[in-house]
Amino acid sequence: MERITQSQIVMLFVIFFYSSIAGFMIRPLAKASGYGSLWVMLAGGALGLGWIYLSVAFAKRRPDGYLADYGREIVGRWLHVPLMLVIVFFALQLSAFVLREYQDFMVQNYLPGTPDWVVSGMLGISAAFAVRSGIEVIFRFAQGIFILVVISIAVTTAMLGYQVDGHRAIGFFTRFDVREIWEGAYMVCALYAEWVMVVLFFPKLKESGRTFRSLTGAALLGTLFVLMLQVPTLLLFGSELTTNLTYPLLEAVRYIRFGDFLENIDPMLVAIWTTCIYIKVCLCLYVSVFVLSRLLRLDSVRPLAFAASALMIGLSQQMAHDAIELNDYLQNAAMTFGLAAMGVPLFYYAIDSLKSRWLAGKRH
Repeated sequence: MERITQSQIVMLFVIFFYSSIAGFMIRPLAKASGYGSLWVMLAGGALGLGWIYLSVAFAKRRPDGYLADYGREIVGRWLHVPLMLVIVFFALQLSAFVLREYQDFMVQNYLPGTPDWVVSGMLGISAAFAVRSGIEVIFRFAQGIFILVVISIAVTTAMLGYQVDGHRAIGFFTRFDVREIWEGAYMVCALYAEWVMVVLFFPKLKESGRTFRSLTGAALLGTLFVLMLQVPTLLLFGSELTTNLTYPLLEAVRYIRFGDFLENIDPMLVAIWTTCIYIKVCLCLYVSVFVLSRLLRLDSVRPLAFAASALMIGLSQQMAHDAIELNDYLQNAAMTFGLAAMGVPLFYYAIDSLKSRWLAGKRH
């Protein structure tokens, strides 16, 4: 109990946020809002932090208990179990989704001809070992590579700065379409809502009362790091070309020409980014297994780790026929499903507040 520090929370969730946006979300955000991406990040971050604040406020009511355990006291067992299973499936599906995106990325760009299941299988099995080791190991691993992530972002931004067209910067201030900004902010808010997972293992945190402050710091750092990559990419390619590139940031990194030594820097950066993806997959898989283990009244997640990993790998292979179908799911359903699943703690919060007021009124 109480083994995860607040600094580890900041580092892991910065990596958690950066891993998806840097690799897979720059194109969808550019498609949704173009040069308005700057305002999208700010608006989506504000909405996401509001979501997180309410969820953490609920967890602080019972800081020593797990939602998977005490939730039945709030809504009743017959509603509690299905709601928890929604979270179990969402976390498992999210880990499978990220795994599939990573698989498609690697096979298309670096491992052509490699069977798809090999890439996802290797990462999935590694994630199972991490889950068996415990959540503390996942957070410590994130803490260990955080400095490498910061250095890679700083180096990439500095190098892209020599290549960009500064005249395009005016687009960030002249393009302000409310409908486009809302569409992009909705996606960013859904990414922040994934952080509500912290509520599910709240008793494992040291100084849990400071959790929202730590997550706010992580949001500010994560937004800054993403903008350090997103803005130069838009300035380099423009809004229209960025929308038509499958992996805009990768193309931007490959565009860098800064001496013979640094012409092939993208494999090094991809290696660091792969580690970030691994951390996100591990945390999502752990949350899925942990909540299920609490429902089954198991003392440890270890008996379920490899079975859940196998299910994750299989789901990643079957969830879409190709990258186009996967991208359609991302833009049309994934964000809404994520907000619905991570809204479950808010539902408990609402019911718990109503019951508390009703009992208080009854006493008077």
